[in-house]
Amino acid sequence: MYGGSYSGFRAMGRSEAPAPRPAGDRDIGYHRAGIDAPMAGSIFRNSAYRFSYCSTHMLAADQKSCGDEAQWRALDEKWYTSGKSYRDFGRVHGGHDPIFQRWLNHPSYDRFWQKLIPYREEFAHIDIPVLTTAGYYADGEIGALYYFTQHHQYNPHANEDPPHRPYDDSAMQHGPLANLQGYQVDPAALIDLRELRYQWFDSVFKGSSRPDLLKGRVNYEVMGANEWRHAASLEGMANGSLRFYLAATREGDDDALVRHGLRPRPLSARRQPRRPQ
Repeated sequence: MYGGSYSGFRAMGRSEAPAPRPAGDRDIGYHRAGIDAPMAGSIFRNSAYRFSYCSTHMLAADQKSCGDEAQWRALDEKWYTSGKSYRDFGRVHGGHDPIFQRWLNHPSYDRFWQKLIPYREEFAHIDIPVLTTAGYYADGEIGALYYFTQHHQYNPHANEDPPHRPYDDSAMQHGPLANLQGYQVDPAALIDLRELRYQWFDSVFKGSSRPDLLKGRVNYEVMGANEWRHAASLEGMANGSLRFYLAATREGDDDALVRHGLRPRPLSARRQPRRPQ
């Protein structure tokens, strides 16, 4: 099985079922229902309505409309300025989406979400190899890391490898871009993802050697260093940590990241946010 985004989510949900023979499972940027989609941190994403609406209402000929970013940004603004409840988001768009409404009925990670994919001890039943590809700028990275940590927590012998790169969701599915939103991607990160995928499948099904890029449990490209590094765990990726706090500075930056020990400006001295007109 192989997939990204929704198809990756479905592949992971299917992986819990016992397979009649060894199987390889590779997921790119997949989402974790209830964790990072349709909401993240219990805050719903407007894009979830867009996904639900386009998946259930649009015909193939209407896909161009679903890809019109200006249309959906205008909907966000129209709903915000209307002052209506978030449950009326679809009605502001001119319709009613029962699937989106059903999602809104489950704002916490309850059994509604838990039963969609493996949950807790159910991860122990996943005994097939998994190659997870996550991008630093990908929406699905939160879900990918959740699958990885839960899989290893409940199955100490889990065979799952997560390579991380400076990609977004589009780059992971269609190939890496040399320039990502103005950032010049290191040449070392511009690899052939399709070729890596087949090399990994060969190692799973045919017993060939693993690709050099996957010689560690966790494999990641260090941005700016133009090199790949390998670690035995996520914790092994770093040799230390720094803690930062959001605070206002004397220069007037209300959203600055400051180190521990620096004193933020008094609340009375901070700029007050402007109210929407």
